[in-house]
Amino acid sequence: MAESPTPMTAEDLKAWIAGTIQDSVDHIDDEVSPVRASAFRYYLGAPFSDSGDSPAEEDGRSQVVSREVHDAVHSMLPSLMRVFFSHDKSCEFIPRGPEDVAGAAQATELVSWYLEQSNAYSVFADAIKDCLIKGEGIIKCWHETQYDIQTRELQGLDELQIGLFVQEGYEVTQSEELEDAPGLYSVVLTRRTPRGKIRLECLPPEEFLINRTATSLDDAKIVAHRQLLRVGDLVELGYPYETIIQYKGYEDDFRSNEEWNLRHPNWREEDDTDSDPSNRLVQYVESFVRVDADGDGVPELRRICTIGQAHEIIMNEPVDSHPFLLIRKDPLQHTWRGMSLYDELADIQRIKSAVMRNMLDSLSLSTRPRISYLESAVDWEDLANDEVGALIPMRQAGAIQMLEMPFVGAAAFPLLQYLDQVKETRTGISKASQGLDAEHLQSTTAIGISASQKAAQARLELIARNIAESGFKPLYKRLLQLTLLHMDQPTVMRLRGEFVQVDPQSFADYDVLITLPLGRGSEEERRQALLGLLEKQEMLIAQYGMMNPIVGPEQYYQTLQRLFADQGLGAEAGSYLRPPQQMQALLQQQMQQVMQQQNEPPKPSPEEMLAQAEIQRKQIEVAQRAEEMKREDDRKRDEMEAELFLKLKELSFKYQQPIDASPLLDALTRNRELERVDQVRQQQLYEQQPPQGQMPV
Repeated sequence: MAESPTPMTAEDLKAWIAGTIQDSVDHIDDEVSPVRASAFRYYLGAPFSDSGDSPAEEDGRSQVVSREVHDAVHSMLPSLMRVFFSHDKSCEFIPRGPEDVAGAAQATELVSWYLEQSNAYSVFADAIKDCLIKGEGIIKCWHETQYDIQTRELQGLDELQIGLFVQEGYEVTQSEELEDAPGLYSVVLTRRTPRGKIRLECLPPEEFLINRTATSLDDAKIVAHRQLLRVGDLVELGYPYETIIQYKGYEDDFRSNEEWNLRHPNWREEDDTDSDPSNRLVQYVESFVRVDADGDGVPELRRICTIGQAHEIIMNEPVDSHPFLLIRKDPLQHTWRGMSLYDELADIQRIKSAVMRNMLDSLSLSTRPRISYLESAVDWEDLANDEVGALIPMRQAGAIQMLEMPFVGAAAFPLLQYLDQVKETRTGISKASQGLDAEHLQSTTAIGISASQKAAQARLELIARNIAESGFKPLYKRLLQLTLLHMDQPTVMRLRGEFVQVDPQSFADYDVLITLPLGRGSEEERRQALLGLLEKQEMLIAQYGMMNPIVGPEQYYQTLQRLFADQGLGAEAGSYLRPPQQMQALLQQQMQQVMQQQNEPPKPSPEEMLAQAEIQRKQIEVAQRAEEMKREDDRKRDEMEAELFLKLKELSFKYQQPIDASPLLDALTRNRELERVDQVRQQQLYEQQPPQGQMPV
C-alpha cells in the first residue's frame, strides 16, 4: 500500500533540514571547493605543490610559474565589463499592452536606479571574475529589514513619564525604583526602528550551498547561504539576543573548506573567543528549500533559517522565490556547474611552467657552469668566493676545470609558440584580435585581421550572452518583484535628473528584453550604421519637415542617444539633448505661434512702412497748419469781437443811448462752438476708421 503524505512535525522538519544542509555542505566542501581552490591558486600563480600538481618545485632549480589563467582573465574582464556597463541600461521591460508603455519605461528607469544605488559595478565585477576563474559567480539580491536600536538610560521618571516614552515606541528593558525617592524609577529604554532596503551582494562561492543532484537553481531541493555572522549582526536582523547568544563560539564547517582557508590565511582560533559576546561568531544558514511540510503531497518553497552546528531552526516561512543568481561563462549542460578558464588552461599553465623552468635551468647552467676541482689542491673557501675577479690559488696546475654546458633552451621556443596557439584556440584571445601584435598586423591583410578580431569578438559575445541571460535578465525581474512587494506607496525619486513620482502599484509583471549590443557587429560598425541612419533622418526632416510620417523628433532623439550610449556617454546625453517630451512641447508651442501669425493681418513691407511714415508726417504737418490757422482765426475773431465791442461803446456814448450787444456776441460764440464740435467729431471718426494705406495720427 502506497505511503500517504502526512504533515511534518517540528522535530521531523528539524531533522530533515539538518540532513539536507549537511549533505549540501559535504558536496561543496569535499567535491566542489577543492577544485575551485586549486583554480584560485593557479590564478594567483602559487606553486604547484600547494595544489598537489606536477611539476613539483625542487630546491635549487627554477620555480617559475606561468600565469596563463591570470592573463586570460584580465584579457576578457575589461571587454565584458565594457559590454555591460558602457550603456545606460542592460535590460528593459517590455509592455504587454498599449496601457503598459509608460509603466514599463518607468519600471526600467527605477530598476536601473536601484542598480546604481546598489553598487552593481563592483558586485558584477567580482561575480564575473569568480565566473571566469572558478566557473560560477553567485549574486544574492534581497530585501533586508534591519533595526536601528536606540537605548536610553534615565533616572527619576515616574510611571506617567515612562508611559509617554512607551507611546513613542520605547520598550522598558530594565526598571528599578529609587530607594530615596519612592514612586520614581531608574529605567533603561530601548527602541527598535525597522529600516528596509534592497541589497545586492556577490557571495564568496564557498558560502553558497546546493544539493548535489541539482541541475539548476529552479529545480534544486535546497539553495542556501551559509555564513559566519556576529551575534550583534543577527540581533540587528531582528532575532532575540537571548536566542542567539547560546550558539556563539567555534564552528568547524568553514574551517575544513579549502576556499575559506585560502581566503583567510591569517585566521586564528583565538578570533572566535572575543571577550565581547556580541562580537562572537555564529554559523547562520539561510536556506530556501522545497519541502512538503503541510502534508498535501506537493513540496512548497520555504525560507528556513538555522544557526549553530546542529542547525537549530529560528525562522520558517513560505516564500515565492529565492534571492540567488548563478552566472556562468560556459554552462555545463544538465548541471548547475560551469566551465572556467582554469578548466581550459590548467594543463597549458603546467606545461609552459615546466618548459620555462627547464629553459631557465639550461640558461643558468650555460652562464654559470659547474666546476670540478681537485680537493687536495684547492681550498673550498677560495673556490666558494663568487666575487667578480676573485683569485683562486691552486697548488697544482689543472686542479680546476669548468664543466661547459651549452644552452639548449632555444629548441623549446617552438613548443611555447604551439602552446600559445592552443591557448588562443581554446579562449579566442590573441594579440591579433586585440590589435596588439604589430608584426602580425603588418604581415596580414585587413580582411584576415578583421576575421581574427570578429572570431574573438564572437567568443566574447557568447560569454556575455550567457552572463546576461543568467545574471542581468533574472536580476531585473527580481528587482521588479521586490519593488512590487515592499514599495507599497508612491514615492518621489530622482530619475534621469528629474524628480518624478513613482507608483509601483501601477506596474505589471513585465517581460525583460536584453538591450546589450550582442551579435550586432563591432563598435565601429554599429557607430557607422547609426551615423548613416542619422544622416538619412536629417535628410527626411529637411525635405519633409518635422511632422513627416517617417521620422520625427522622438526617433531622431533615440538615434542620438544610442550614439552617445555606444560611446560610453549615455549618462551625459541629458546635458546635450532635450528629452522627446520637451521637444514635443516646444514644437507644439511653435505651431501655435505659426497659427496665430497666420490669423493676424499681414505685416507691411519696409517700403510700405516707409510710405506710411511719410504720409503720417504729411498728416502731422497738415494738422499743425490747420491748428495754426485755427489759432489765427480765433485771434482774428477775438480782435473783431473786441473792435465790435469798442464800436458799440462809442455809438452808445455818442448818442447817449444804450445798445445791447449780447445777441450778436451769442451768435458769434455759438458759431465758434459748433465748428469745434464738428472738428472733434471728424477727428474721432478718422481715428476709428483711418483711410486705406494710412495709419492713425
